[in-house]
Amino acid sequence: MSIEQPSKPESRCVDESFVQSTDLFLDELSTMSQHATAPDEFYNFLLSRLQVLTGASDTCVLVPSAEGRWVSAFSTSGARELDWLNSVLQETWSNDKARRLQADGKLAIVSKVFSTKEKEIGLCVVFSIVPDETWSQIYCDLVRAVTEIVDGFEQRQIVRKQDDRFARLESFVNLIKNSQTSLDLEKTGYHLANDCRHFLSADRTWIFTTDGRIRLLACSNVAEVNERSRSFVALRAAINEIRNTSVGSVAIHSQSECPCEFQRVSKYVSSEAVDGFYLERLVDRSTDRIIGYFVAEYLRPHDTLTTLASIKNLLSIIECSVGNAQTYSRLPFRKLTSALGSILDQFKLNAL
Repeated sequence: MSIEQPSKPESRCVDESFVQSTDLFLDELSTMSQHATAPDEFYNFLLSRLQVLTGASDTCVLVPSAEGRWVSAFSTSGARELDWLNSVLQETWSNDKARRLQADGKLAIVSKVFSTKEKEIGLCVVFSIVPDETWSQIYCDLVRAVTEIVDGFEQRQIVRKQDDRFARLESFVNLIKNSQTSLDLEKTGYHLANDCRHFLSADRTWIFTTDGRIRLLACSNVAEVNERSRSFVALRAAINEIRNTSVGSVAIHSQSECPCEFQRVSKYVSSEAVDGFYLERLVDRSTDRIIGYFVAEYLRPHDTLTTLASIKNLLSIIECSVGNAQTYSRLPFRKLTSALGSILDQFKLNAL
């Protein structure tokens, strides 16, 4: 493979409309990069507008795979040029901004837009019809300007993720404080239900206890639940269905996963239009006795991996608080405080 000079087809003039369109594009992209724009929205906007401005056959964002190849994270053409790009980039990828590579009658403008130990991102603009030297240089300058904006966007993404972690940690600390404000079972349950909903960014959370039968302890943002309501009766029936099995947890990440193996759970999820349903059994770890169930519900798409990890962090808090509130007369308050403090320390290590 050789790096050739681009061919020179008939040149066209740079008109004022192109300059204005380019300036508008860069202004809009810069504005998006400074706000909490989702990566898919940011990159899809970038690539589609860049393709329109340059007339490229493909614009794509590449990331390295575990096998050492570059794979497409975002693309305007389904990454149909991916094999060709890998052959071109195999020995010539560098940290250069907007480098021109030509082979097999095609031109690629490639730029390593962001690089850290954890993440590497490349931007590629591919032309199946090679532009002349003047326009090639104009497009290189445009890609170079885009590269600077993307680098700023990715840097802000790192900062936002760190801020989110600290915000979640603060929320978790508040949850722990609230769980210790009272050993009254009803107050404990209400605090936990509301704080867990906030921590999980869920639409609704429930806490049930088991004392011969399934009994509602608390529902987030509801001071008093109508236990004759269709929703409550259906949910209690779903929990009773699971209670009679050895299953300790159920996770339905979206409506598309219904029906699941539990008929009444599927019926509840469908009837309530729940997009995410997570149920966890609460256990007194000192006796292995089942003390209740925790349910988190989402009515919209959500980050399932974050949700599962967050619920795992919460379970010990809920079990400790509910279990100790049930048996507060036999357990000194300082033991509860010590247990929760240990859990918080562990969470800090996991979060940070």
